[in-house]
Amino acid sequence: MLEYKIKKGPFSSHIKWFSPRPSLQEAFGFYEYRQTLYQKPLLGFQSENFYTIHIDLFNTEESLLANCSKSTRYKIKRARREGMQFTLSNDIEQFVKFYNKFAPTKNMAPISNIDLERVQNELHITQAVYENEILAMHTYFFDKEIKRACLYHTASLFRNVDDSSTRQLIGRANRFLHFEDMLYFKKLGAKNYDLGGYAIDDLNEERQQINEFKKGFGGEIVKEPNYMSYPLYLYVLLKLKK
Repeated sequence: MLEYKIKKGPFSSHIKWFSPRPSLQEAFGFYEYRQTLYQKPLLGFQSENFYTIHIDLFNTEESLLANCSKSTRYKIKRARREGMQFTLSNDIEQFVKFYNKFAPTKNMAPISNIDLERVQNELHITQAVYENEILAMHTYFFDKEIKRACLYHTASLFRNVDDSSTRQLIGRANRFLHFEDMLYFKKLGAKNYDLGGYAIDDLNEERQQINEFKKGFGGEIVKEPNYMSYPLYLYVLLKLKK
Protein backbone atom coordinates (compact mmCIF):
# COMPACT_ATOMS: atom_id res chain seq x y z
CA MET A 1 0.00 0.00 0.00
CA LEU A 2 1.21 3.50 -0.84
CA GLU A 3 0.33 6.59 1.20
CA TYR A 4 0.91 10.34 0.95
CA LYS A 5 -0.64 13.58 2.20
CA ILE A 6 -2.20 16.56 0.44
CA LYS A 7 -2.79 19.88 2.17
CA LYS A 8 -6.45 20.98 1.96
CA GLY A 9 -6.86 24.38 3.60
CA PRO A 10 -6.15 23.94 7.33
CA PHE A 11 -6.32 20.14 6.99
CA SER A 12 -4.19 17.36 5.55
CA SER A 13 -5.84 14.68 3.44
CA HIS A 14 -4.35 11.18 3.57
CA ILE A 15 -4.46 9.23 0.30
CA LYS A 16 -3.86 5.48 0.33
CA TRP A 17 -3.51 3.31 -2.77
CA PHE A 18 -4.14 -0.43 -3.15
CA SER A 19 -5.39 -1.07 0.38
CA PRO A 20 -7.15 -4.38 1.12
CA ARG A 21 -9.88 -2.44 2.96
CA PRO A 22 -10.45 1.09 4.34
CA SER A 23 -9.97 1.37 8.09
CA LEU A 24 -13.14 2.20 10.04
CA GLN A 25 -10.98 4.15 12.49
CA GLU A 26 -10.28 6.65 9.69
CA ALA A 27 -13.92 7.28 8.76
CA PHE A 28 -13.94 10.44 10.90
CA GLY A 29 -10.78 11.94 9.41
CA PHE A 30 -9.72 13.15 5.97
CA TYR A 31 -8.94 9.88 4.26
CA GLU A 32 -9.20 8.72 0.67
CA TYR A 33 -8.60 5.16 -0.50
CA ARG A 34 -7.92 4.60 -4.18
CA GLN A 35 -8.18 1.32 -6.05
CA THR A 36 -8.93 -0.88 -3.08
CA LEU A 37 -9.48 -4.61 -3.09
CA TYR A 38 -12.67 -4.16 -1.04
CA GLN A 39 -15.90 -4.39 -3.05
CA LYS A 40 -18.78 -3.57 -0.65
CA PRO A 41 -20.38 -0.39 0.77
CA LEU A 42 -18.68 0.66 3.99
CA LEU A 43 -20.12 2.67 6.87
CA GLY A 44 -18.47 6.09 7.14
CA PHE A 45 -17.23 6.20 3.55
CA GLN A 46 -18.57 7.38 0.21
CA SER A 47 -17.67 4.78 -2.41
CA GLU A 48 -17.20 5.07 -6.15
CA ASN A 49 -16.59 2.26 -8.61
CA PHE A 50 -13.30 2.44 -10.47
CA TYR A 51 -12.22 0.12 -13.26
CA THR A 52 -8.83 -0.53 -14.75
CA ILE A 53 -6.92 -3.11 -16.79
CA HIS A 54 -4.39 -5.47 -15.21
CA ILE A 55 -1.73 -7.24 -17.24
CA ASP A 56 -0.01 -10.28 -15.73
CA LEU A 57 3.75 -9.75 -15.90
CA PHE A 58 4.47 -13.38 -15.09
CA ASN A 59 4.06 -13.92 -18.85
CA THR A 60 7.16 -14.01 -21.03
CA GLU A 61 8.00 -11.10 -23.31
CA GLU A 62 6.85 -13.20 -26.26
CA SER A 63 3.50 -13.94 -24.58
CA LEU A 64 2.99 -10.29 -23.58
CA LEU A 65 3.50 -9.27 -27.20
CA ALA A 66 1.31 -12.08 -28.51
CA ASN A 67 -1.51 -10.99 -26.17
CA CYS A 68 -1.57 -7.56 -27.80
CA SER A 69 -3.97 -6.90 -30.65
CA LYS A 70 -2.63 -7.31 -34.18
CA SER A 71 -2.54 -3.54 -34.72
CA THR A 72 -0.80 -2.80 -31.41
CA ARG A 73 1.72 -5.59 -31.97
CA TYR A 74 2.56 -4.25 -35.44
CA LYS A 75 3.06 -0.69 -34.17
CA ILE A 76 5.34 -1.83 -31.33
CA LYS A 77 7.48 -3.87 -33.73
CA ARG A 78 7.60 -1.05 -36.27
CA ALA A 79 8.66 1.47 -33.61
CA ARG A 80 11.52 -0.85 -32.67
CA ARG A 81 12.58 -1.18 -36.31
CA GLU A 82 12.49 2.60 -36.68
CA GLY A 83 14.97 2.98 -33.84
CA MET A 84 12.65 4.17 -31.07
CA GLN A 85 14.48 4.24 -27.75
CA PHE A 86 13.24 3.53 -24.22
CA THR A 87 14.88 5.65 -21.54
CA LEU A 88 14.39 6.46 -17.86
CA SER A 89 14.31 9.90 -16.28
CA ASN A 90 14.51 11.27 -12.75
CA ASP A 91 13.79 14.85 -13.85
CA ILE A 92 10.42 15.78 -12.35
CA GLU A 93 10.59 19.34 -13.64
CA GLN A 94 11.15 18.13 -17.20
CA PHE A 95 8.14 15.84 -17.00
CA VAL A 96 5.91 18.57 -15.55
CA LYS A 97 6.81 20.92 -18.42
CA PHE A 98 6.21 18.19 -20.99
CA TYR A 99 2.88 17.20 -19.41
CA ASN A 100 1.65 20.78 -19.09
CA LYS A 101 2.15 21.33 -22.84
CA PHE A 102 0.02 18.24 -23.44
CA ALA A 103 -2.71 18.77 -20.82
CA PRO A 104 -4.60 21.68 -22.50
CA THR A 105 -5.06 19.60 -25.65
CA LYS A 106 -7.07 17.11 -23.55
CA ASN A 107 -8.83 19.70 -21.37
CA MET A 108 -6.90 18.40 -18.39
CA ALA A 109 -5.62 20.41 -15.44
CA PRO A 110 -1.90 21.18 -15.27
CA ILE A 111 0.27 19.60 -12.60
CA SER A 112 3.07 21.02 -10.48
CA ASN A 113 6.39 19.66 -9.29
CA ILE A 114 4.95 19.06 -5.83
CA ASP A 115 2.34 16.66 -7.27
CA LEU A 116 5.18 14.30 -8.14
CA GLU A 117 7.62 15.18 -5.38
CA ARG A 118 5.20 13.93 -2.72
CA VAL A 119 5.38 10.44 -4.28
CA GLN A 120 8.93 10.53 -5.61
CA ASN A 121 10.08 7.55 -3.52
CA GLU A 122 7.72 5.32 -5.52
CA LEU A 123 7.80 7.33 -8.77
CA HIS A 124 9.22 6.10 -12.07
CA ILE A 125 9.39 8.26 -15.21
CA THR A 126 9.84 6.64 -18.63
CA GLN A 127 10.36 8.11 -22.08
CA ALA A 128 10.10 7.14 -25.75
CA VAL A 129 12.85 8.96 -27.64
CA TYR A 130 13.25 9.17 -31.41
CA GLU A 131 16.18 10.95 -33.03
CA ASN A 132 16.99 12.69 -29.74
CA GLU A 133 13.43 14.01 -29.32
CA ILE A 134 11.09 12.88 -26.54
CA LEU A 135 7.79 11.83 -28.14
CA ALA A 136 6.00 10.31 -25.13
CA MET A 137 6.45 10.19 -21.36
CA HIS A 138 4.78 8.16 -18.60
CA THR A 139 4.88 8.24 -14.82
CA TYR A 140 4.16 5.28 -12.55
CA PHE A 141 3.74 4.30 -8.96
CA PHE A 142 5.61 1.11 -8.15
CA ASP A 143 4.44 -0.60 -4.99
CA LYS A 144 7.29 -2.98 -4.20
CA GLU A 145 5.35 -4.69 -1.43
CA ILE A 146 2.57 -5.97 -3.68
CA LYS A 147 4.77 -5.85 -6.82
CA ARG A 148 2.41 -3.61 -8.75
CA ALA A 149 3.21 -0.92 -11.32
CA CYS A 150 0.38 1.58 -11.88
CA LEU A 151 0.27 4.18 -14.65
CA TYR A 152 -0.11 7.65 -13.08
CA HIS A 153 0.37 10.13 -15.94
CA THR A 154 0.80 9.84 -19.67
CA ALA A 155 1.69 12.59 -22.09
CA SER A 156 2.74 12.85 -25.73
CA LEU A 157 3.23 15.44 -28.44
CA PHE A 158 0.40 13.87 -30.49
CA ARG A 159 -2.07 16.76 -30.13
CA ASN A 160 0.57 19.41 -30.79
CA VAL A 161 1.40 18.42 -34.38
CA ASP A 162 -0.57 18.64 -37.62
CA ASP A 163 1.50 16.38 -39.86
CA SER A 164 -0.25 12.99 -40.13
CA SER A 165 2.95 10.94 -40.51
CA THR A 166 4.39 12.53 -37.37
CA ARG A 167 1.15 11.91 -35.48
CA GLN A 168 1.32 8.25 -36.51
CA LEU A 169 4.92 8.06 -35.37
CA ILE A 170 3.95 9.47 -31.96
CA GLY A 171 1.09 6.97 -31.75
CA ARG A 172 3.59 4.15 -32.31
CA ALA A 173 5.93 5.71 -29.74
CA ASN A 174 3.21 5.63 -27.08
CA ARG A 175 2.42 1.96 -27.71
CA PHE A 176 6.12 1.14 -27.80
CA LEU A 177 6.61 2.93 -24.48
CA HIS A 178 3.79 1.05 -22.74
CA PHE A 179 5.24 -2.26 -23.86
CA GLU A 180 8.79 -1.35 -22.85
CA ASP A 181 7.40 -0.15 -19.51
CA MET A 182 5.95 -3.60 -18.96
CA LEU A 183 9.33 -5.20 -19.61
CA TYR A 184 11.08 -2.67 -17.37
CA PHE A 185 8.79 -3.34 -14.41
CA LYS A 186 8.91 -7.07 -15.07
CA LYS A 187 12.70 -6.89 -14.60
CA LEU A 188 12.13 -5.03 -11.32
CA GLY A 189 10.02 -7.94 -10.09
CA ALA A 190 6.55 -6.51 -10.72
CA LYS A 191 3.75 -9.04 -11.09
CA ASN A 192 1.01 -6.67 -12.20
CA TYR A 193 0.98 -3.83 -14.74
CA ASP A 194 -1.98 -1.50 -14.18
CA LEU A 195 -3.02 0.72 -17.09
CA GLY A 196 -4.38 3.38 -14.75
CA GLY A 197 -8.10 3.29 -15.43
CA TYR A 198 -10.79 2.10 -17.84
CA ALA A 199 -13.94 4.10 -18.56
CA ILE A 200 -16.61 1.42 -18.22
CA ASP A 201 -19.96 2.09 -19.99
CA ASP A 202 -18.77 5.54 -21.05
CA LEU A 203 -20.28 6.85 -24.30
CA ASN A 204 -17.80 9.70 -24.66
CA GLU A 205 -16.07 9.13 -28.00
CA GLU A 206 -12.61 10.17 -26.85
CA ARG A 207 -12.71 7.98 -23.74
CA GLN A 208 -13.92 5.08 -25.87
CA GLN A 209 -10.86 5.57 -28.07
CA ILE A 210 -8.63 5.50 -24.97
CA ASN A 211 -10.36 2.29 -23.88
CA GLU A 212 -9.65 0.71 -27.27
CA PHE A 213 -6.03 1.83 -27.05
CA LYS A 214 -5.64 0.17 -23.64
CA LYS A 215 -7.47 -3.01 -24.65
CA GLY A 216 -4.92 -3.33 -27.44
CA PHE A 217 -2.40 -4.57 -24.85
CA GLY A 218 -4.59 -7.44 -23.65
CA GLY A 219 -5.12 -7.92 -19.95
CA GLU A 220 -8.19 -8.15 -17.74
CA ILE A 221 -10.71 -5.44 -16.81
CA VAL A 222 -11.11 -5.32 -13.02
CA LYS A 223 -13.15 -3.27 -10.54
CA GLU A 224 -11.25 -1.58 -7.71
CA PRO A 225 -13.51 0.87 -5.82
CA ASN A 226 -12.41 4.21 -4.41
CA TYR A 227 -13.56 5.28 -0.92
CA MET A 228 -13.64 8.73 0.64
CA SER A 229 -14.37 9.38 4.31
CA TYR A 230 -17.55 11.42 4.85
CA PRO A 231 -15.76 14.44 6.37
CA LEU A 232 -13.47 14.66 3.33
CA TYR A 233 -16.37 14.01 0.95
CA LEU A 234 -18.41 16.86 2.49
CA TYR A 235 -15.40 19.17 2.39
CA VAL A 236 -14.92 18.46 -1.34
CA LEU A 237 -18.64 19.09 -2.03
CA LEU A 238 -18.51 22.44 -0.20
CA LYS A 239 -15.40 23.47 -2.18
CA LEU A 240 -17.12 22.63 -5.46
CA LYS A 241 -20.12 24.80 -4.58
CA LYS A 242 -17.98 27.89 -4.00
